[in-house]
Amino acid sequence: MILLDLSKPIFMKKTVLSFALLALVSCGSNESSTQKSSSATELETPKVEEVVYQLDTKNASMKWDRVLDQKPTKQKVMILGSEVDVELGAVKLNSSGEVTATSGELRKLEEAISGMTVKFDMQTFQLSAEKQHGLFDTKKYPESTLLLDQFGKPKNGEITAKGMLTIQGKSKPVTVQLKESSKGTTVTIDGSMKINTLDWPLRSKVTAKDVNVDQITVQLHLTFKK
Repeated sequence: MILLDLSKPIFMKKTVLSFALLALVSCGSNESSTQKSSSATELETPKVEEVVYQLDTKNASMKWDRVLDQKPTKQKVMILGSEVDVELGAVKLNSSGEVTATSGELRKLEEAISGMTVKFDMQTFQLSAEKQHGLFDTKKYPESTLLLDQFGKPKNGEITAKGMLTIQGKSKPVTVQLKESSKGTTVTIDGSMKINTLDWPLRSKVTAKDVNVDQITVQLHLTFKK
């Protein structure tokens, strides 16, 4: 009788231990299934990569128009080896030309433009003669860069893009209105931006108080290919 009474607790301990082992095995199995499920989900989610297009410089066009409305000014002019103060009358000038794009790229992410960079040759940006080399020091700064990295949603077919324009080592924020068209592996960008020459500044002989307007409008027609 005593032996029978002692065997009961031993049987219960074995039963409890068996349930505990089963619970551990079950939890481990569930965790393993969860990990496998998570891994499978990660494998199934494709990574979206940017598509990069290179600028076709042969088919790139950057035309500019300058409007200058300057008040009468007094400037120093060299006459017979001596500096003389000369009073100049008001100047109104309209000029135009074209600047050469040297390189660039366009990036797209999920069919939307995510970035655009264009470099252009400042030696071809001839506006007027000042300092015997025009407005730009092309020997020290042969290229300028337009970098756009913010793009709004298309509205009436136009995209408002924002970024930085660097001229002669100085960067200023710019806003560019763009239109995009795609065909196969080619993306064409048409747009325009306005540059105030006094923003950098580019003119050393006059100040803002001397000028009503000195603005350059650049029309862009750029072709990018994969």
